[in-house]
Amino acid sequence: MRAILLSALFLLNTVIYTQDYEPDRVNLYVTVTNSNNQPIPFIEITLIAKDDKQQLKGVTDNKGKFQFIAKLGKTYVVNFKDKQNHSEIIIPTKYVGTMVKTIKYDPPANTNLNTKSNIPDTIKQTFSSGERPSESEILIMLEIYNDKDLPLKNYQVRLFCKKINKVYVSKTNEKGTAFFIVPFNNNYDVGLDDINKVVSINVLADRPGLTYFEHLSYVPTVVEETRKNDTIRQVLPENAGPTNARIFVHLLVTDLDSKPLPNEKIYLNVVEENTVYTTTTSNNGYASFLVPKYKKYKLSFLYERDVDLLDYSKSEPYSLHTTEIEYQYMGSAKIEEHYKTAKRDAKGFKTEFMEVKIKPVPFDKKIKKTKDGFDIEFDSTAITNSPAVYKNKMFMSEGYYSRDFYGFDSKTGRNIWGVELAESGASSAVCDSDIVLINTESCTLYAIDINSGRLLWSKWLGPYIYSTPSVADGKVFTVYPNDLFVYSSEEKIVNEFVLVSFDLKTGKTVWQNWLDAEVLACPVIAAGKVYVTTMSGRLYQFDENTGNMLNTNVAYALTPPTVAAGKIFVIVRDKPNSMNKVMAIYDEKTLKLKKQVPEIRGKIIYEKMSGESASTTMKFNDSRPVYYNGRNYNVVGNRLICSSPEDGSIIWSVMFYDPTKVVAENTNSTIMPVIAGGKLIVASPNGEIQIYNPADGKLIKSFATNANFCTEPVVNDGWIYIGNKNGKLISINTLDKTITGWSMWGLNARHNAVVR
Repeated sequence: MRAILLSALFLLNTVIYTQDYEPDRVNLYVTVTNSNNQPIPFIEITLIAKDDKQQLKGVTDNKGKFQFIAKLGKTYVVNFKDKQNHSEIIIPTKYVGTMVKTIKYDPPANTNLNTKSNIPDTIKQTFSSGERPSESEILIMLEIYNDKDLPLKNYQVRLFCKKINKVYVSKTNEKGTAFFIVPFNNNYDVGLDDINKVVSINVLADRPGLTYFEHLSYVPTVVEETRKNDTIRQVLPENAGPTNARIFVHLLVTDLDSKPLPNEKIYLNVVEENTVYTTTTSNNGYASFLVPKYKKYKLSFLYERDVDLLDYSKSEPYSLHTTEIEYQYMGSAKIEEHYKTAKRDAKGFKTEFMEVKIKPVPFDKKIKKTKDGFDIEFDSTAITNSPAVYKNKMFMSEGYYSRDFYGFDSKTGRNIWGVELAESGASSAVCDSDIVLINTESCTLYAIDINSGRLLWSKWLGPYIYSTPSVADGKVFTVYPNDLFVYSSEEKIVNEFVLVSFDLKTGKTVWQNWLDAEVLACPVIAAGKVYVTTMSGRLYQFDENTGNMLNTNVAYALTPPTVAAGKIFVIVRDKPNSMNKVMAIYDEKTLKLKKQVPEIRGKIIYEKMSGESASTTMKFNDSRPVYYNGRNYNVVGNRLICSSPEDGSIIWSVMFYDPTKVVAENTNSTIMPVIAGGKLIVASPNGEIQIYNPADGKLIKSFATNANFCTEPVVNDGWIYIGNKNGKLISINTLDKTITGWSMWGLNARHNAVVR
């Protein structure tokens, strides 16, 4: 994949009121909706800073949205006219560029959102030659030209004044000029198309009766759109390009042999919205979109999801952007043909899998020495998993939306080798017997030699893989979909997904068995058995060598299990359809419920696992316990808890971060404490790596990183490694080599969080 971003300033020969980068400020995009998730348009909202009472005021647009420029580190109280102290918005202390916040607000029953008290008065103006402003007015002349320096004729222009709650509407004449006569001593926002604020005009009090002139160069949006439910299809004009309101995205899609893929469906899902743009490639494999600025888009194919993230949230309002990207994809027709023709045994299991190739890739990223170790700064700004550390090497993907996968020296960060996978979306790496294994979301299990980066074998498993592989006793365990379209069920076992065991060295299939749904994060291997929890909430137990299912139970599970001391510890819903989670204890042999632990209870972060990003799903550990030295340790909310594995009683509990000082978006559904060298280590949402005494919960030491973590740390030979949400690996040398033993996500290749 390669991407090129071209930009050109569009406002020419005029006064431009732009905002330079200010490190103490953040763009806060607020959406106001009611309890039914319907946007509340034209409602006045005021944010008041708790410390210095600074006020930010605005009126939502017709989509319930408004933008504020907020200051870092402040807490703002949200106020509506009829509802004071409605809620609070906490701005982080570090620069994040953009924040998006949705506020739930139900106006009083007698509020008419279509009255003039909310919708600004609209005043249409037609200018006559010789007309002059009065002593309290000013004449504003706006000359609008396109990028070819031709006047935009008969084009609607708006001036909005929030102070007097009025919108003045005019049209340009044959020379591209729009005239307005408006009250002086006001600020006016110039609106064109769906941009409400192209530029601001400040009409000063000492200039009544005069004329204000502004020349704007503006490229209008011309596109035909058809919307059905949440899907938008576009017909672009010939020789389409970027506009001032939209990004021009031009794609070339080829197969894995670099041949163009015609008639291939492409999807751009708007992040945090129920909107998707879709189109189909041409005979030459090309496709184009014209998408609004200030949004993020996830690009997907029909059978390969989350291929890339196109982030336009920080687009310059005064520029033209074109993105040229080339992608490789297996091809929908080839995938469909494979599922139709692949050989299967008498039970319906696939006995042949497509193979994919990898190729070498150079490493040119920045390795930065820090006070406590080193950071690797990748080009990708996406989620970066913690590495697997094995024999003084570490292995990891560049980032979730990158295909590049690397091997490094674990003490220096020196690159050893790099390869480009056939897909992005790599899971955490798993190492065993000099082999590193990874799944990609779409769609492959790779086995790679740790010393050379040479591909040993690969299995194209299916279009959607949301888990990390596990390894034990020379066998690899993972899960794949039995067909292209699957549906989960909590009431009965249906043959939708397959738990498969491959030989680690050769990739030969050892055994397969049915699951009712996708696995939660990973299979767990303990004492000759394979344990699986699925997205339907079911708990399974299989024989590791034969694959025979020994037991199953509907547990309403939310995490992978931890198997220790004759028991299975798993986080579950406290009852069906509940939004509360609780720790449950099951009998290891029978899978019968022994006890729910009400002392270890919290709110479920998500409603459905499918709503989580696949990157999170692949390593989901929300409140999963770690067993060590006869005790359980887990995180519930902002509490780090030590409890008895016998009855779940709390031994000690500490608050390891202050939730009032952490942005909600920084909370992490993959947080799990780790045990290394007899120390308890946790990655806090406040950006600290904290080391505790597991006996009494006393904080021993902490390392400040200012990072936004997205996974648990990995600990080996005195070093702590952790990825963040912005394309960086952080490495910390504790100078204590006894702190070791948690070498990859989930402890080791078996993924049973039990430290002996």
